[in-house]
Amino acid sequence: MKLGDLVRLYEKEWFFEGQITKIVDREITVDFLDWVVIYEKSELVSKYIHYRQYWITSNEGKIVKDYR
Repeated sequence: MKLGDLVRLYEKEWFFEGQITKIVDREITVDFLDWVVIYEKSELVSKYIHYRQYWITSNEGKIVKDYR
């Protein structure tokens, strides 16, 4: 896991994609452009989709900024 890695938040058959912008101990900050979320490291699982690595979650996390 490193800065700039892609994260997908799945809600049923839809997903939102963001980038990791900050890693502090066990907290991972992800920017989804319209909102920023903090996840625990254990909430993200690595998966390969079409030969590209993504970090996957279905948890809402803790929203710290919301521009919607």
